[in-house]
Amino acid sequence: MNTKNIFSFLYFIVITILNGSCQQYYKVEWLELNPANFCTQQRKLISLFSTKINKYEIDLNRAYSAIVLSLKFNATQVRKIKNECKFVINTEQFDKNGGIYLNILKMKLRQQKYSEKCIDSIQIKYNGNIKQQICGTISNNKLTSYEDLTGKLKISLNIDSSVPFLKDDDFIEFQFVATAFKHCSDKMDKDFNCKPNNAKSCIDKRFVNDSIVNCIEPYCNDEPLLGCTSSSVYITDSFDENSANENIVQIFLSAVTSLILTMLTCGTFIWLIYKIKRCCSPPSQQQTQTRRRRRHNTEIVSTSEISPSAPPKDDLPPSYSELFPSVAAAAEQSSVRKQDDSAETP
Repeated sequence: MNTKNIFSFLYFIVITILNGSCQQYYKVEWLELNPANFCTQQRKLISLFSTKINKYEIDLNRAYSAIVLSLKFNATQVRKIKNECKFVINTEQFDKNGGIYLNILKMKLRQQKYSEKCIDSIQIKYNGNIKQQICGTISNNKLTSYEDLTGKLKISLNIDSSVPFLKDDDFIEFQFVATAFKHCSDKMDKDFNCKPNNAKSCIDKRFVNDSIVNCIEPYCNDEPLLGCTSSSVYITDSFDENSANENIVQIFLSAVTSLILTMLTCGTFIWLIYKIKRCCSPPSQQQTQTRRRRRHNTEIVSTSEISPSAPPKDDLPPSYSELFPSVAAAAEQSSVRKQDDSAETP
């Protein structure tokens, strides 16, 4: 395997890991609105859920194909609400030909005792121009469903803050789940059909047995143990600001941790790619010359160590006088006599 193939293989592994870590699937997005700033200011949250003044836009998509929206007001909070609030749900990002299943799981809106005229109400606009106004109470053991085939559904919440509560501890609330559905695909391992013998009634299969009813009545077959009830869906009694702050901190820490882990993963793979590339690539010209110089110096040193050295002076052969001392003494005396004779001759 050459360097290019190794790099491509490692790149594929990196992309696969990052893709799996970044595309986590959220089966149902929970949205619990804060009564303190409900319909009072403009803000933007995640791409799924953005708000304008008095209007909340919810765009269901492949990652978020369902949403549970919960809201609960006490008497003090109701007096601060001055405007009508609207929720607009779209499925264009999920499927251009998709639709919406709407299940009202829980509702408690005021109405007059005898005439049953609505004091607070919810108006649902679906299938183009069909409008229906509802109020009163929907308990845990009852489920009210709506089916929109156009992929755009509007919900308007009207709260009459001028009418006081009979009790200070009284409250109003509502909770609904909106689920996008589409034509069933050939791969039924990813789709779940909410209606038998209907090709356009499939939701994500991962919604099955998640304790939230996504299919509409009278089927509700995604929750066979619950049926068309909503007793398993939980609503907090009041909005806890400390809990919200803790959740924000947890989300921030999770994001930072994910970023650090992603950077470490990328750094590790880049380091591995660099090491593998160095091992597989041929040596450069400078490295080759340096190795040749080192080899040449090593050969010179080895040759100098092997060459024989000159014999020491102590190993020289003995002199002539040491070998023949008598002859040397006679020669020395003869030399002395000749010097004396030459000195006496005038």
